[in-house]
Amino acid sequence: MLRRFQLLCAAAALALLVPIGAAALTISPNPQSFSNGTDAGTITLVGTATGVPSGGTVLAGTVGASDVTLIFQVTVTSGALESLGVGVTGINAPPFVSSTGAGRIAGPDVDVTGVTGTAGTRIFDFDGDGQLDVGQTSDQFFVSYASLPDDGTRQVNFMVNGSTGSDFTVSAILVPEPAHLTLLGLGLGALLLSWRRSAR
Repeated sequence: MLRRFQLLCAAAALALLVPIGAAALTISPNPQSFSNGTDAGTITLVGTATGVPSGGTVLAGTVGASDVTLIFQVTVTSGALESLGVGVTGINAPPFVSSTGAGRIAGPDVDVTGVTGTAGTRIFDFDGDGQLDVGQTSDQFFVSYASLPDDGTRQVNFMVNGSTGSDFTVSAILVPEPAHLTLLGLGLGALLLSWRRSAR
């Protein structure tokens, strides 16, 4: 009886160690590359948060305390980037998942100067001259959602508006963070092994 109680306590501790919601999400691939032959770079999901991230300023909508927040940063390796739209949909299909809000986190890199668009697609503008130039990296910016599944059924679409004036889109799948899956697997494996030993 004591052994079973210990196993239940171990399972409860494991559940507390594995974060849920925002902390367990990433994109695949990360970073996501973009290129139209002239304008190119990478978009990185640098982290997630619950609610408004530390140091963040909401520029559009309203971010709730329990919202799932995706935090991004973009680097231009050739050409330029006038704006970047961010939206979440089902895999290869609408509808867009409505975001609750979006904003920026001030830092040492190039400013995010504004957010436009709709709840379906938040559009971020950069720098005082209206674009990110080659070699520049943006400050971090974020989009928040009331909830997001981590079961691989959603993708993040990035609408790139480069120096040529023509928009194009690249997408990355929203997936569970591999480190959290590994931790969960190791914990469950140890729990199963302990259970089998006690049954002998």
